[in-house]
Amino acid sequence: MPVLTDPNQTLKSIGTRALKKQWLAKEKLGDKAYLGEDIKTPRKKPKGGELTDEEKEQNRELSAKRIRVEHSVRRVKGFKIMRQDYRLGNWMFPKIAETVVGLIQFSRIVG
Repeated sequence: MPVLTDPNQTLKSIGTRALKKQWLAKEKLGDKAYLGEDIKTPRKKPKGGELTDEEKEQNRELSAKRIRVEHSVRRVKGFKIMRQDYRLGNWMFPKIAETVVGLIQFSRIVG
């Protein structure tokens, strides 16, 4: 259990910081469109060439890791309120997003 050293700290803020540390320590995965140094992406086929069998296998392994995230993003986008321009108050958006994610998780549990 974390220790509150500052009276203004809350258990939620400590938990958020702990989750952020965990997230920063994890390997980040992206798709071929992402350009950056801190995220692992699949190899692109060189112009006029082919990928080696080893590179193809590495791409398959990376895709297998990413597929759950891609499916989750698809489920969130399935909710109309998440696809359209958001017109309600900004304070409400996090609550709506949490509700959508909660409904998705509930449907995965119930079936």
